[in-house]
Amino acid sequence: WFNQVCLPLVLLLFKMVTKTVLAVVLLACFLQAACAIPVNVHPIEKNSLKVDDVLGDDGPILPIIMIHGLFSSPSTFDKLVSAVQAKYPGLACYPISFYNDVSSVDTGMMEQWPVAVQAFQDAASKIDGPYIVVSHSQGSLIARAIIEEYDEHRVQRWISLAGPNLGEFGVPGPDYLHYIFPSLERKEIYYVWYTQAAQNHVSFAGYWNDPYHQDSYFQNVQFLPFFNNENMDPTNATAIRHKENFLKVQQITLMGSSADDIIRPWDSSLFNFYDPSSPEDVSDMTKHNVSWHVLSRVVSF
Repeated sequence: WFNQVCLPLVLLLFKMVTKTVLAVVLLACFLQAACAIPVNVHPIEKNSLKVDDVLGDDGPILPIIMIHGLFSSPSTFDKLVSAVQAKYPGLACYPISFYNDVSSVDTGMMEQWPVAVQAFQDAASKIDGPYIVVSHSQGSLIARAIIEEYDEHRVQRWISLAGPNLGEFGVPGPDYLHYIFPSLERKEIYYVWYTQAAQNHVSFAGYWNDPYHQDSYFQNVQFLPFFNNENMDPTNATAIRHKENFLKVQQITLMGSSADDIIRPWDSSLFNFYDPSSPEDVSDMTKHNVSWHVLSRVVSF
């Protein structure tokens, strides 16, 4: 009776309490960050980018599949879709829907990406031939997961807008954390983000890349090391498939800004990151394990 009734109830209650506590902490941590997003991290909402800034003005424009980021939904792309279709009447744009708004934060990345793949496949099924992928913020990590896992993808060009492509070591960051944990340092929060509960229920825990604790990062973070092929031998069949699928993409455009005060370092958007051998310094992609994976296809910044 205890094992069949009491224990499941206790576990269910524990999960509900854990998720509630994490949600409260997230809300407090992100209160200031969320206010800054339209200014520094969401050029789509700010409308500071022109269509040509995003798509360029060379060659034919293909149908576009759009992937939203943190605290967002397909409506994030409304202004961009309107601007694109004003310039290219009739162009098909497909912002996909998966774990929108708060669910994009309080759901782990390993739960999010398979649902995103299905939504992406549904959009791709409406398109004959190749297409462009535009991804924003956390959506750029989802985009890469889709590209690597979807063997039949036809992504000709991937455009990443302010994506934490080599991870995050600043959201919510020490300034925000001090409101809740006055004595807590940024390099200590891995104790929280690297727990199984955080990996399951906090999206950015899946790409929290602490340069001071790389062993713990490789051992406990489930999402980013997997899709960076960092925790697999290069001869592993999954690693080979990830790389082959990624290399099907013909062009990659990475956009980031030093004015971005949410993604830290901001040039994680360009596949640069803090150097584990000197964590106060940022090194370019050639110094990181992931460099072999992407370097040959990155053609514009």
